Amino acid sequence: NKNWTFFKNSVSNAIGPDVDITMGALSSLTFELSKDGSKVYDRKRGFSLDDFDLVVFRYIRRSWAYAASCASFLQSKNIPYIDSQIKPYPWSKYSA
Repeated sequence: NKNWTFFKNSVSNAIGPDVDITMGALSSLTFELSKDGSKVYDRKRGFSLDDFDLVVFRYIRRSWAYAASCASFLQSKNIPYIDSQIKPYPWSKYSA
């Protein structure tokens, strides 16, 4: 998608060439909960959200509940995320 490429290039140009940027879709993520902890990862591409130093939610559209769940997970791991629309409150009907 050319919009993703533009976004990726814009961030790389602003931050510098030594930054790895991975683009993904919320709908591709797998959520696992167990007594040992939780995991959020992309099974096909092999990355986990806790592999990243920063997560940017660029486009949420109909995946608001997924994004809120990801934000809760990231908060629990002390990983910063950027998006002005997500507020992961556990009592919200949008949190999974």
